[in-house]
Amino acid sequence: MDFWVPRRKVVTFVHLGCAHIQRLGENASRVEIRRALARAWDSVDDRMGQVAYDNLFWKRTIKDSLLIAVRSLGWNVGDIREIGGAAFDVATLHRRLGAAGGGGGKIPPQPPQGAEWSEDEEGNPIPPEGEPVELRAPWFTHRMAYTLYAAIFLGALGGMINFMLTGKKPENDRDLYFPKTGGKNKDGSPERLNLPSYAKDVYAWAMRPCHTLLGKLNPGIQVIENLAANREFPNTQIYKPRPETMEEYLENGRRVLNYLGRELTPISMRQITAERNPASALPDWGGAAGLNPAPGYVRKSRLERAVAEWHEANPTAPKTPEAAEKTEAWRARVDEYRKATPEERIALREKPDLLPAQRGALYRHGEMTPLQRSFSGISSIEDQMRIYELGTPEQKKELKPLLENKLGPHAIRTTKGQVRIVKPSWGQNMTEAEKTKARERLRGLLTQEQK
Repeated sequence: MDFWVPRRKVVTFVHLGCAHIQRLGENASRVEIRRALARAWDSVDDRMGQVAYDNLFWKRTIKDSLLIAVRSLGWNVGDIREIGGAAFDVATLHRRLGAAGGGGGKIPPQPPQGAEWSEDEEGNPIPPEGEPVELRAPWFTHRMAYTLYAAIFLGALGGMINFMLTGKKPENDRDLYFPKTGGKNKDGSPERLNLPSYAKDVYAWAMRPCHTLLGKLNPGIQVIENLAANREFPNTQIYKPRPETMEEYLENGRRVLNYLGRELTPISMRQITAERNPASALPDWGGAAGLNPAPGYVRKSRLERAVAEWHEANPTAPKTPEAAEKTEAWRARVDEYRKATPEERIALREKPDLLPAQRGALYRHGEMTPLQRSFSGISSIEDQMRIYELGTPEQKKELKPLLENKLGPHAIRTTKGQVRIVKPSWGQNMTEAEKTKARERLRGLLTQEQK
């Protein structure tokens, strides 16, 4: 980084600065040239990082506080100034076209190129009449040009990668900026490649601004917050809340050290040592080379994002480490059951370590898709109907049986092939009047889908 980035910045600055000077002409004044080169260097800083903070004229206290609180401060500030600045330039385009300068679309008055500044009686500089050319931004700014070029180039690159890996043409914007690899994620959805570009940040700010802002904070702040709340992903206690014996205190200390070790491990090392997805099309060394799967908020559909947001807004009490291990073991058993053949499923259900209730749960959970399992965890029927309306026809077809079971008693098949009638479970305390009203709305929703 210390070798390549500064040299690339100098080369980029030379090209961008020469383009500015050529546009100004041979008779450009010193003020115009200085202003043009300053803008060029600011743009290079924003694009390539390793910002010269002295050019921002921040107070030292503010700069030091931001460097502590935000990870990759210069990179994130550059994102906002260059790409966000392009959006601002588009919004103020009419001003640079002359509507705000001279009225009626006329270009603001400007001095001839090369006009020098004069001085008053006290020696203070006086600008020439009009406004220097470079002090007025050109109507098509370099920020607009860079953002447009990046969008076109990355889209073309992602489209070619998507076609080479899948043999299919891009179908939407996600196929352009997060091309499919031909593999599958653990939930069965198509795997997408997260290209090392600004596309991920643009999607993140547009789709999850609050989460993105929190994600930009120093990881140490989140570690301290998690330790104080005694909660880590996925919704698990870090240590036992009220230890009583010396052994429990020592065990808590071991768990805290293990948590700090996991959180302080560099991201590159986590990607190398992470458990590999057998259905992934990415190579084993992909994580170390920056070839990572796209984040969930990109690959998920509107309905899947709504389901995930509901679970985030309605968290359950954090599990103890022992309960989390049992939950993980149960999920692994359900995944094994889903991948097994019919004969193997019978053998898995008949294992002696399973209780009768667990065998029934294994049968029901194993027959459900990941989307059905997460959707069935929504306790509010009103939220289920609201989220159901966001789905595609295929997703609605997949989730429709779950909603139909809410209309009245329905039959389920037990592990021994017997049929049992069960009453619908609403999952929350509702009066009979509320249930009747919700049932009528649900019946109307499903009837409308059939039409």
